[in-house]
Amino acid sequence: MTPVTQRPEAREVWTHRLVLVVAIGIGSLLVGVIFSSSVNAILPWDLSFWPFLLSAFSVFAVFAAPRGAALWHEAERRDEEASLARCLVSHAWDCGLRAENRRLVVCRLAQSPGGFTALVKIPRGLTTDHVMKADASLAASFEALSCRVTPSGRADLCEIRMLFSDPLGAVEWCDVPGRIGETHDGPAIWLPEHGNAVHLLIAGPTGCGKTSATLGLVATLCSEKSARFTFIDTKRTGFAQFTGGTRVNAVATDHTEALAILENVHAEMLRRFEILETHRAQNRLQLPPDVRFGPLYLVIDEVASLLAEDLPGEDPKSARERVRSSRAILANIARISRQVSVFLILNIQRPDISVLSSGELRDNITARLGFSLSATGREMLFGPEWRSLPMSGRPGHAHFQGQASDQLTPIPVVVPMVEPWRVREALGVHS
Repeated sequence: MTPVTQRPEAREVWTHRLVLVVAIGIGSLLVGVIFSSSVNAILPWDLSFWPFLLSAFSVFAVFAAPRGAALWHEAERRDEEASLARCLVSHAWDCGLRAENRRLVVCRLAQSPGGFTALVKIPRGLTTDHVMKADASLAASFEALSCRVTPSGRADLCEIRMLFSDPLGAVEWCDVPGRIGETHDGPAIWLPEHGNAVHLLIAGPTGCGKTSATLGLVATLCSEKSARFTFIDTKRTGFAQFTGGTRVNAVATDHTEALAILENVHAEMLRRFEILETHRAQNRLQLPPDVRFGPLYLVIDEVASLLAEDLPGEDPKSARERVRSSRAILANIARISRQVSVFLILNIQRPDISVLSSGELRDNITARLGFSLSATGREMLFGPEWRSLPMSGRPGHAHFQGQASDQLTPIPVVVPMVEPWRVREALGVHS
């Protein structure tokens, strides 16, 4: 199959350019000949050079002027998008996405750095699930790194995002929310989708890349325009710099603030359930646009510090009550919040039983990202069968498991080392 970067349809742009240049050149040449012949018949001037000058000037004026160049590039972009739309419909047909002898219809297609996004109408007889199950086949047909299919606001519409290249660490090129990193042989890895996303636990010792992995993930999640973030950083390792961001609801740096924020997030979760019940909707995409809420991500750096009971100067009884309340709120959020698009991203140095003692908290955080862990840590994170899993000690190198309940093999991944200023920019933090 011809690679996407050398699609035959892309040559249509150059064919149109050549035809247009020849047509304008010949037209202006004829006009110049007629004009010079008429002038030579009346006046004693030699204007034999005029047709060639007029022809060259016409071509230059049309394509070299800023407006002409803009029209040129706009025509090239439209032709390229039309080519991609034709390829998408053709590949979808080949992948079995047809019903009642009708194909998918591309309602809108927009190119983005490294790929494109298409809004597709599904013919009667097919559902969004049919298209979502064909994502791997579509990616293979395009010879792309990945294909991501998400439901749209209507039952007969879905969004298809295709990535041909994945420049790791470039936040402004992250078109698909939830990217973790990439495998050693190239393919990118994302958080698995069940309606929207899942909770994530990131574990590893100091200096392994946990914070960088979290920052990179937050940056990619910002490509979802309606996404909002709440940060809890009782270790004060850097999340305070996001205070005041347009995409940031709150940042807590001490335990009192953290408990208040947890209660606020829990209250927001219950409010969203009330909205769904009022409008008899199953998820946020079925809500009217004026009441539709976006994803809310609760990011907690070092959850063990949040649940610590031995803080200096704190009354032991108050500490136990704070930890009990925090643990209960986290467990309830992990249990039911995904339906209303509230998600957890938790960092922890060592995934031991003292922190994850709540079975519901541990079992409902289904996506796991582990760096250089001990045998006990690997067993706690991925399961007893992965106790002897060889793990790299290099920063940024980890293993990812999308669904712990499925007993999948943890996949080796490299996470992006994203600069903090890029994350601040994505979160709308103004210096």
